[in-house]
Amino acid sequence: MDQYDCLNKAQLSFEYLHTNSTTHTFLFGALAELVDNSRDAGARNLDIYTCKDPSLRGGFYLAFLDDGCGMHYDDVFNVIVFGKSAKRHAPDSNQIGQYGNGLKSGAMRIANDFILFTKKDNIDDVFNVIVFGKSAKRHAPDSNQIGQYGNGLKSGAMRIANDFILFTKKDNIGTCLFLSRSFHQEEHISQVICPMPCFDLCTQQPIQNTDYQQLNGTRTYTYDKTKHELEMRLIQKYSPFKTIDDLFKQFNLITSSSGTLIVLYNVKLSDSGEPELDIKTDPYDILIDSKNRRNLFDDDDDSIPLEYRSLRAYVSILYYEPRMRIAIQRRRVITKKLPHTLYKPRQYQFKSTRFKTRSEQEIKKCEKELASLEERKREADSQVHHLQQTMGITTSVEERARLRKLQITAAELKDMTIRLRNGLARKKSEMNTTKTLTFIFGLNIQNRAADGVFVYNCGRLIKMYEKLGQPNKKTV
Repeated sequence: MDQYDCLNKAQLSFEYLHTNSTTHTFLFGALAELVDNSRDAGARNLDIYTCKDPSLRGGFYLAFLDDGCGMHYDDVFNVIVFGKSAKRHAPDSNQIGQYGNGLKSGAMRIANDFILFTKKDNIDDVFNVIVFGKSAKRHAPDSNQIGQYGNGLKSGAMRIANDFILFTKKDNIGTCLFLSRSFHQEEHISQVICPMPCFDLCTQQPIQNTDYQQLNGTRTYTYDKTKHELEMRLIQKYSPFKTIDDLFKQFNLITSSSGTLIVLYNVKLSDSGEPELDIKTDPYDILIDSKNRRNLFDDDDDSIPLEYRSLRAYVSILYYEPRMRIAIQRRRVITKKLPHTLYKPRQYQFKSTRFKTRSEQEIKKCEKELASLEERKREADSQVHHLQQTMGITTSVEERARLRKLQITAAELKDMTIRLRNGLARKKSEMNTTKTLTFIFGLNIQNRAADGVFVYNCGRLIKMYEKLGQPNKKTV
C-alpha cells in the first residue's frame, strides 16, 4: 500500500463501491445513469457501442462517447465522493444525473473496471471525480436534476462493471480517470485509489505545470514524474489499453472540441457464465439476456415489454423531451415523445392539498434521520480526535490503518449529514409551493397489451408499465 501513497485517493471505502451498486435491480436503469451524464453535459450526440476483447471478462467492453462539455481536472477529482461536476456551471440547466455517483455506480454495476477519458483546457475538473464525488453541474440554481447528489454515478457505474476508465477532453487538455475493483482485489487494497494522469493533447506529453487559477479554493494540478509513471503503469496493467498509443487513440475518438469517453470492462456475468448484457443476438442493439429478464417477470419472454428487453427501445422513450442524438452499436436510435404515440391523448392537471401533508410527514422523518446521523458523526469525530491524541511519533502500521479507517468513516458520515441537511432545507422550502401533477391519457392502438402508467420526473422516465387502480384519498 505504501507504494501508492502518492496517488489520488477517494474518501470512501472500497466496500461502499459494491454496496452502492446494488441499488439498481434493473440493468438498463444503471445504463441510463451514464446516458443522463451525457445529457446533463449538454451533449448533442452520444454513441453507445461495444468492442470485442477476448482478454476481458465477458469478451468485450462497453463504451459511452459524447460531445458534451468535458471536464476539468478538479471536476473529475471531486466526482468520487459527492457526485458533483462542472456540468452544472451552465445557466438554465435542467440536468438529471451527475458525473460522480452515477458514473461509479452505473459502471460498476455492469463491469468490474472502467476508464474515463475527457478533454478540456483546464485540468482541474477531473480531480473532482475522485475525492469529493462532486461535479460543478450542480452549481446552477435553476437545476432540475433527478440524482441531486450524484448517487447515480456510484450506484449505476458499479452495477454495470467491475472496472472503468474515463477519458475527458476540454480545450486540448486530456485527463484520464481510472477506477478498478480488479486492481484493488488483486493487490488487497481497501482504500480506493484512482490514477489520474493528465496530458497536453497537442504535444501528447504529460502536463508538467499549469498557470490556471481555480476559484473557491479548488485544487490545482501539480506534475510529479514518479506519480505519473506509477499511474501509467497501473493503467497499462489493469486496463484494456496496454500502451501510451492505445490511450491516445481513445482521446482521438473524441473528435469534438470537448467530450467524454467512458469505457466499462470486466462486465458482470449471469449464473450461466454469460454476460448479463447480450450483444450477440442483435448486432444493432444491446439486450438483457433471457435469464435476467425472467428475474424481473414471471411471464415468458413474449409477454415482457420490449423496453425491458432492448436498450434501443428503452432509450427511445427515456426522456419526455428528447434533445440528444443517440446511437447504439453505430445505428441511430429513433427517439420519440411518448404522448405523441398515443391515440387521442388528453391532458389533466391534478392539484391536491394532500401534497403538503405528505411533505410534512417527509420533513419529520428527515429531521429524525438527521438527528441520528449527526450523533453518529459526532461519535466518529470523537474517536478520530482521541486516536490522534494518543498516537505517538512511532505509531505502528496497524494503528495508522485504524486511524485512516476511522477518518474514512467520519468523512462518509459528514458527507451524508451535509446531503441530508441540504435535502431537509429543500423540502422545507418546497413545502408551501403549489404542487401539480400532469396526467396524459391515451390509447396505445399499436400494441393494446402494452398498457400501464409511465412516470417521468424532471423529464426522465423513472417508472414504466405500472399497473394502478382508481385513485382515491389514500393514494393521492
